[in-house]
Amino acid sequence: MREKNKKEIVTPKVVDAGDFSDIQRQSVEGGQPVFGKFECPFCGKAYAREAAFLRHTCRKKEIHEEMNSLAGKTAFILYNKWMQSNHRPQQDVSVFVTSRYYKSFFDFSEYAKRVHLYHVDFFIKVMNNLRLEPSSWSSELAYAAYSDAIKELSPLQEIGFSIECFKSLKRNNHVESDWQVFEKIGIFRIIHLIEVKHLSPWFLLIFEPFSIFYDSLEDEQQEEFGMILDPKEWGIRFAENPEVLDAGHALIEKEL
Repeated sequence: MREKNKKEIVTPKVVDAGDFSDIQRQSVEGGQPVFGKFECPFCGKAYAREAAFLRHTCRKKEIHEEMNSLAGKTAFILYNKWMQSNHRPQQDVSVFVTSRYYKSFFDFSEYAKRVHLYHVDFFIKVMNNLRLEPSSWSSELAYAAYSDAIKELSPLQEIGFSIECFKSLKRNNHVESDWQVFEKIGIFRIIHLIEVKHLSPWFLLIFEPFSIFYDSLEDEQQEEFGMILDPKEWGIRFAENPEVLDAGHALIEKEL
């Protein structure tokens, strides 16, 4: 008699538990799962069925996914900016994700994006001066304190702030020419940025790309700007502060 075909003995595939992206599914040759071997590499919980494994979530897995998101990476950068501003050594990711400030900075990274916070370093400085903990940064109180501090800036500091804001706008809107930044974001967004002092008239009125954009507008659109950028008022300010204009032009030429 012929010997019956023996079932092939198979061995489970070895998967590196350090990288969840490699663990989409764990099976053996022939497609049969090994019971209890669908294991979460973060918490160690094992499942007999792949479907249950794929539905599984745990806090460690969530943190891993958060830290691979833009918000998580931004949160880590903000955390180290804060550490540096307090004269503390910068930390690696493993320290950050176990810090009691992890959630605060993750929330703040999303808040900063939502409110278009262009001057993060200055914001952190204001928060430190007020001794506000990171858990309070994503609040109206914190933003109001930041806005009040901006109002105290000198004209040349306003120009520097505006340059940083403009750089961010150009980077985020993917345009080649500087004047196209203004065209892309539109007059109402520009007016809003002027009102919250992220773009200062001290900068705009001496920045040639803005003049090019302004000249391209219809008369009624120019009137919209005239309500917030009074030519007569700013002409007087410029005449009284020629040294600010000279320093502002030099700063713009250097940074842009």
